Amino acid sequence: DLLPAWGGSNRQLPGALVQAVLAQSLNLNHWLSPLSTAFCTAAAAGLGVLLAAAQQRRIGRGLLVGAIIVFVVPLALQLAVSPIALLVPLLLPLAALTATTFLRSE
Repeated sequence: DLLPAWGGSNRQLPGALVQAVLAQSLNLNHWLSPLSTAFCTAAAAGLGVLLAAAQQRRIGRGLLVGAIIVFVVPLALQLAVSPIALLVPLLLPLAALTATTFLRSE
């Protein structure tokens, strides 16, 4: 049975080693850098207001919101795994988009 490099158990990692790896990964920018959640939510809510103003019929607004969500989710996931490693917050901005779009009554 081969021992790991730190001489401990194969099933456990010492906390100091985990912290050192995390610190080095952060210093080398190997982690995803998230966009501001407030900015993403404000931009999505603004887009929702524009959609509600531009489209009077609720079904038309639903189709536009659905199309935007279908486009944005794969785009955000692609940005998260691309070389620029940009994580776009998804849930809160899409909820803001949906809520502000459907707040307008017909």
